[in-house]
Amino acid sequence: LPVFAAAGRSPVPLLKTFRDVATAQLAFLPAARAAALATASAEMVAAYARHVPPPAAPPAAGAATAADDAAEEESYRQLKSLLELAGQLASRDYGADATAPPGSDGAHEEVVGRAALSCVELLLPRLSPPLLHYPKLCAAYFSLLGHLLDAHPARVFALPPPIAAAVLASVDFGLGPAAKCKQL
Repeated sequence: LPVFAAAGRSPVPLLKTFRDVATAQLAFLPAARAAALATASAEMVAAYARHVPPPAAPPAAGAATAADDAAEEESYRQLKSLLELAGQLASRDYGADATAPPGSDGAHEEVVGRAALSCVELLLPRLSPPLLHYPKLCAAYFSLLGHLLDAHPARVFALPPPIAAAVLASVDFGLGPAAKCKQL
């Protein structure tokens, strides 16, 4: 990611490639390898969080420029790819994993759950109400939350208070009146 930033290039192709590989392979990997992929995914999201600053406060109404719009669209594309990746991790069903050894204690599922929640903690500060107006990003975010709440409810409710408050605020946003969506 620093190489992309130094070259002034968008990391979106790299993020999409990582997401697509994880999407294609995750369902077919044994639990131990899926856990390794989840850990690598969380590390990539952490690298993204270290090297790509959170978006600046949105400009006042009517003061947005073409550069602001381009930056928002770039943030949208990056976050959508990363949220879809985290959603894939959270949606992995370990109950049907025939490759798990008999008597497995669910350690791999724990690793994947921690990785997906780590992604949420790192990406949530980068989400803003204007970005949630993009239908595909909004769908990816709420799909991720749905998978996490279904598979790891105790972990979601044990998030640090600022992150938990942000999750609840986003759910309130999602349940609010339909907002005008942006189309790309």
